[in-house]
Amino acid sequence: RALKMYPTMQVIVISGFDDFEFARSAMKLGVKEYLLKPCDKKELFDAINRTCEEIDKHRRIVNKTIDQRRVWVDRLTEELITLGRKASNEQQIRSGLTEMMKSCSNEEVLVESVIRLVAVDERRIASAQWQIEIIQKIYQQKDVDIVGCIAEILQQVYSNRKARHGFVEKMCAFIQENYMNPDLTIQYVADHVVHMNADYIGKEFSNDTGLKFSKYLLK
Repeated sequence: RALKMYPTMQVIVISGFDDFEFARSAMKLGVKEYLLKPCDKKELFDAINRTCEEIDKHRRIVNKTIDQRRVWVDRLTEELITLGRKASNEQQIRSGLTEMMKSCSNEEVLVESVIRLVAVDERRIASAQWQIEIIQKIYQQKDVDIVGCIAEILQQVYSNRKARHGFVEKMCAFIQENYMNPDLTIQYVADHVVHMNADYIGKEFSNDTGLKFSKYLLK
């Protein structure tokens, strides 16, 4: 019962029953070590060490999986941001999402990337709650049109971003035309292009593009 609740738990049984069938039943249930009483310290410590090695091995696998997932989410979030700059309507968003789904190993990773994108705007967008509700529906219903739901969310996010941050597009266009200028800095753009506070446009630029201004220059 405990293993059903905690499947990664490692179990060592110390028993006074010298019965093969009893031991075999315990192993079938997931017991890693079955020791008979009386057992000496070395035998017990060896069993504990073997079990700890199994725990460490499992932890390394889990950490590697988490790291790989994080890399995927980071990459897909950047692709979603890029898609938002290029797509001008919901159909183009759908088309871009369909291509992303082909290269995505797990659709839940794409949904997680959308959640991250929405989370960036949640404190600014009054209608963020309906986006979260749609995301929850994606997880709860297997037959839902995932691309359609995500496209609907992104259409609203992109529309709000463009309405708020037309200056970011202006910055990107200026960078494309003047990236060879040695004086091109965030302060220069703030003073001569958008005429706004450098710290503010720097933060919003990073939120919208997924890159700091200095890294964007090196693309």
